Amino acid sequence: MRRIILISLLVISLIFTNNAFAIDKYTINLSIEQVIAMAKANSLELAKKKAVLEQKEESRKDAYSVVEYLPTSPYYVREISGAYSQYIGADFNQRLAQKNKDFSNIVVTVDAKNKFYDVLNKKASLRLKELEYQKAQISLSQILAKKEVGMATELHEFQARTELAAAQTALKNAEAALEKAYYELNDLIGIPRESRPELLEPTGYDKIKVESMQAEINKVMLERPDAFAAKELVTVKAKLKEHASNYKIGELEESIAKLDYKDTKDKVERDVHSMYNDIVNLEKLIETQEESVKACKEALRNMVVQYELGMVTRLEVLSSETKLKEAENSLKQSLYKHDVAMSSFPYLAGMSSNSGTVNNTISASE
Repeated sequence: MRRIILISLLVISLIFTNNAFAIDKYTINLSIEQVIAMAKANSLELAKKKAVLEQKEESRKDAYSVVEYLPTSPYYVREISGAYSQYIGADFNQRLAQKNKDFSNIVVTVDAKNKFYDVLNKKASLRLKELEYQKAQISLSQILAKKEVGMATELHEFQARTELAAAQTALKNAEAALEKAYYELNDLIGIPRESRPELLEPTGYDKIKVESMQAEINKVMLERPDAFAAKELVTVKAKLKEHASNYKIGELEESIAKLDYKDTKDKVERDVHSMYNDIVNLEKLIETQEESVKACKEALRNMVVQYELGMVTRLEVLSSETKLKEAENSLKQSLYKHDVAMSSFPYLAGMSSNSGTVNNTISASE
């Protein structure tokens, strides 16, 4: 008997130990900063950019070692020109690889924030659908009660049941959408898909402050790979022209590079101004939505008081709760969008996440 009791206690102990492990493993709390750090640590694209940078740095060193020991005899003009062209290209490629790596950090940050906020949005949407489902249930109950005393018809019952079925379907869809959002977030940060971390919602937000729009444009031109490449290629092509076997071709390539640079710079200027205006307009919308939330909270407070006095029904209270939840969800979505935009500004102006990365390089023959 004692042996049986000991075995039973051991089994119970193992069950609780395993459950405790599961809770520790799958119900962790994560801040947005932690999610960003995990996404960067798990990013294959970022790891690839780092490896490419290392390779370009080695290529630049090799090219420089050749230039360092070039002969000075005029008999080696072709070899000297080829070596200098090789080094100019390798130097550009190394600097471009550095910009690509730095830009990838911004891309991963924005992607992490988008997926983090997508989970929070889907959770909020699920809570709203739960309220709507409760409303549909109460509405059906009221219709059935009225039907018993001849105050509602079969048509009323049919309509109420149809609304309940629609609310139930919407609830299931919201649950599925939340699952999908969690899958995408978990894949990004490298944790099991079945994990359901509790995401810690950020509080407050800082409005955009730009002292000089030109300074923001200059940031893009210096740091974003496609803009950096367009700017630097003008100088690179001018240098390569001096070592080209056909000087006329070198001149034409330099002219094309200048036109590309002007086109890129004009587009960046338009896009940065446009993105700034979008953020300012979003901040105005947030102010309006904050007032709407305050009004809905006050309306709900009054409705609860009336309910306690028996002046309104539970269904009317739920309707007021639903309006408040809708207003809060709209405000949160705008705040999330604002935070992502602030992380993107000005570097992602006018483009989708990683479209600013430049993978092409310059070879010695160019």
